[in-house]
Amino acid sequence: MRNLWLAPLLLAIMGIGAQAQVIQQSQIEFYDQSVSGQPAICGVEFTFVFVDNLYGTKLLGGMTGSIAYAVANGSLGTMFKVSAASGDNKVQVYSASIKAQNQLLQPKQMVCEDKRNFCGGFYNDDNGKIMSALGADKLEVRYNIRPRGIDYAFPISFYNAANKEKGLEFFHCVKELLRVPHT
Repeated sequence: MRNLWLAPLLLAIMGIGAQAQVIQQSQIEFYDQSVSGQPAICGVEFTFVFVDNLYGTKLLGGMTGSIAYAVANGSLGTMFKVSAASGDNKVQVYSASIKAQNQLLQPKQMVCEDKRNFCGGFYNDDNGKIMSALGADKLEVRYNIRPRGIDYAFPISFYNAANKEKGLEFFHCVKELLRVPHT
């Protein structure tokens, strides 16, 4: 217990946590889908290419994912998916979360078609927290590739999106999902 004060110093010296990954390229795109002229799904897809410094591999890594709003059984839900690669290999994503305005939100994990991906859902107040954080430019997707491992973290910025006009349509789409009665 006496030597615990050394941990932050050692982590800083080793560079862990300070810069787990160096982002080389990112792409953030908004989309919406409708059924019979009514909004059905409103989402954001993201891709990051980065140099992985977290576990000392220095390999080029990649992460893709999505956050999508939809109504099911009359309730708004947020679907969340993360897929990752290290070098040329797809890797297992053990857990993922969203940090919304400095609050870590844990999704309810669901089964993914590809078991190496992470799929989950957010409900109730978490939906609003995610939207508010996206609008305030304070949204971060986090995941790890080792059980109880250290998280990789990536900012999802409305302001860095490929098409900001489509982003405004996304926000309008979510408002419509909330407004239109669903059965």
